[in-house]
Amino acid sequence: MTVRISQEWSHEVSLNVLLRYWDLKGTNMITKALLYDDFVALTILGRQGTGKTTYAYYIIKAGYIKAECIWHSKDYNVPFQTCVDYITRKYGSLCMHGYCTEPDSIDRKLTPAIYVGLSDLNRLLLDIQDMASNRRRIRVMFLDDVINKKMFFTSWRQTYIDFLRAWQLIRTIARIVVFTAINKDIMPPEILNTTMKIYAWKDLDLRRITYTAWRSQLSPHPAPVETRNGVKLDTVYRVLFIKEMEDVVPLDLESRMYAMPKWLEDRIDERKRAILSSLLHNKFYHNRSDGEG
Repeated sequence: MTVRISQEWSHEVSLNVLLRYWDLKGTNMITKALLYDDFVALTILGRQGTGKTTYAYYIIKAGYIKAECIWHSKDYNVPFQTCVDYITRKYGSLCMHGYCTEPDSIDRKLTPAIYVGLSDLNRLLLDIQDMASNRRRIRVMFLDDVINKKMFFTSWRQTYIDFLRAWQLIRTIARIVVFTAINKDIMPPEILNTTMKIYAWKDLDLRRITYTAWRSQLSPHPAPVETRNGVKLDTVYRVLFIKEMEDVVPLDLESRMYAMPKWLEDRIDERKRAILSSLLHNKFYHNRSDGEG
């Protein structure tokens, strides 16, 4: 069903969504990376329906808007409304909610490259090769369930190894890379060890989704230790997990206000349908040729 909305309503809702993301830790991380020409790599982990890609895209978009305003005003604490006024003058009306059927001017500038599922891995490697050969650099790259460490034990082994080699140089062709996966057990350690891991958790009772990153730290503790001369106090080390960042986004079950933009959802679904069609096509002709043989 097509929902008709006015431009005024769309702009007002977009500002509400932007304000919600304005001071999130994830947004500020993206802003700093853009300001200092740094590289950001995230692995967002969580069950299906926890808004992993939605959160990633909105912190990237909000972070880019914030960085643009800081560049323009030369003020790291630029007020929200001042930023909105500047952005709308430069880019026109924003569209930042689940009803956006077309990308706005900022979306077109970000132009995310989207890869979905294992079957998109070959396309990703070809794109990396092309960008490296032509010295092109892309701002945002989404890798949605593209890599799985179990591929090492399948016919995809060489492709898996090629990707891990390419990953070591990925910062030369991309500014921001986002992996999504259902849990960390399927991700290669080479990816987990070089990206910030963010865990997504949906709470239906509180109607919110929480995105949390942790870091480990060795903490010394006195403890009794048996020696040849009896028991004495010694120092032992325990691993403590410290919350590095936590972002909370409302879960709106009645509308698509905080949902993924419709145009982005359609683009991801289009890739999924293309991959499924290709797989079924190859399977059909493979089975038919076996039967004819």
